[in-house]
Amino acid sequence: MNFELVLKTALANLRYGRKGLIRFEDAIALTRDWCSRLPMKYDLLVGIPRSGLIFANFMSNELSIPLSIPEMLPFYWPARSENTYSWSSMTRGPVKSILVVEDMTTYGTRILPVREKTKELFPGAIVHIGAVYSPVEGIVLDSYGTKLDGTSITEWDFLEERTYQNVAVDLDGVLCQECPLYATEEEYVRWMETAVPYLIPSYHIHSVITSRREKYRAITENWLRHNKVKYYRLFMDPSSNDSERDLVGWKVYCINQRKPEIFIESSDRMAQEIHWRTSIPVICSTSMRMYVA
Repeated sequence: MNFELVLKTALANLRYGRKGLIRFEDAIALTRDWCSRLPMKYDLLVGIPRSGLIFANFMSNELSIPLSIPEMLPFYWPARSENTYSWSSMTRGPVKSILVVEDMTTYGTRILPVREKTKELFPGAIVHIGAVYSPVEGIVLDSYGTKLDGTSITEWDFLEERTYQNVAVDLDGVLCQECPLYATEEEYVRWMETAVPYLIPSYHIHSVITSRREKYRAITENWLRHNKVKYYRLFMDPSSNDSERDLVGWKVYCINQRKPEIFIESSDRMAQEIHWRTSIPVICSTSMRMYVA
């Protein structure tokens, strides 16, 4: 690695790694801060599954407020007092104010219908909508953690929601657990056959780009098929011996050939270098950093 690349990598620690990818720990810290700035004391929180429910559950524990999901709202029953409702399984008093919680929302495709349904079920209650991350442009929320400018990927959803159409991924350390060091070829082959699945997206991967050698293609394809990994292309290192191998260079070559919109890599060091040499956004699955210009 040349000096210029080393300098750029050092600067990346200051300039990158937090942009584009929202880490779970940062979102939780922001949610705790949001709890201290809510406009009122709510009687009930409604978390929208799946992601909104994560943070609504945290807020419920933080603020000691009952929690529900949209499907459970019909199980509330009217209290004797006019225009008040009570929790059917908990004695917490009347429900006069409700906050519907989402992790992030732009156009309100999920949160707005839930608000309207909640208003129907609780005609006498104030129903607010809020999200941990609110768009700069789009739906107007009653409360939120912070404004979010542009498209971001979240740590808790990047395996489920395909923000990008053309995704390429590393294999060892991403689709399966990282490969340990083995003394013999036989042990290595046995590991490849029985490797434990790790981060397998629910969507079709455009390209699997691995530093495994081409001679292990049959074993690798069998593992991918057995673990129901959906992908279109598998690129494997054609090098015949260790002296010819350039692990980063091989991945850079494949990425420059295929031009994916984003690459998911297991090594943080390699993720930085791949980004600098391809200009492609790279997520490191180990550090949960995203390197993007």
